[in-house]
Amino acid sequence: MPPARPDPPGLRSNCPSCGAELLFTAKTSLYSVCRHCRSLVVRRDLDVQKIGEAGELQADASPIQIGTGGRYGGRPFGVVGRIQWRHARGVWNEWYLTLGIDQDGWLGEAQGLYVFTRRVQAEPKARKIEVGAEVSIERRRYRVKEITTVRCVGGEGELPVGFTTGYEARVVDVAGPDRSFATIEYSEGGPWVFAGESVEPGKCRGDVVAAETGRRKLFGQYRRLRAGIGQIVFEQIYQDVDH
Repeated sequence: MPPARPDPPGLRSNCPSCGAELLFTAKTSLYSVCRHCRSLVVRRDLDVQKIGEAGELQADASPIQIGTGGRYGGRPFGVVGRIQWRHARGVWNEWYLTLGIDQDGWLGEAQGLYVFTRRVQAEPKARKIEVGAEVSIERRRYRVKEITTVRCVGGEGELPVGFTTGYEARVVDVAGPDRSFATIEYSEGGPWVFAGESVEPGKCRGDVVAAETGRRKLFGQYRRLRAGIGQIVFEQIYQDVDH
């Protein structure tokens, strides 16, 4: 679903289903999932409207959560939302990140692998989309690594796009030199192209907001952080990359 034009950040409203408070903290956030009743709402000007319901997310061992923050390419980011997908090998998370006032990106997480991408306005060029084929995106060459059909499980938090639980899409993953990576999603109004790079675990640095206490604990001071349930080793997630 294509993003709509964003409104000024910091909009406070109430869920049209249960009345709970909704807060759109990011300028790029247009959709939100109510934490209480899981209604999916969209904001238009100063009003919000329910457009569906979010399915229950599958529990996983991800140390990332809404409120997690870190640095990427020397720039701070914050995690404000997530869409979860299911494919043949399990589930993966697409964490929605804010990078400053009007910049955003996605951190994909699946089976211990991480990729950072941003949406690009580019049409993929290829003679044929098949595994091993060459694809050109913004004059960068990639090879198709995987083609799969995915199903949306659900979402949470703030998002720039809406989703439909149970919706299926065809996704093509491509990779190039120097860890370059892109995903092509063939869905309604697509293809949608997200380009970036894979993130190597173990070079990361960040912080987390503890779900129970709300206290911010810096990675430089704590190797192990308690975030609601269990302990997580946070250094294996966020990467401070110097380009």
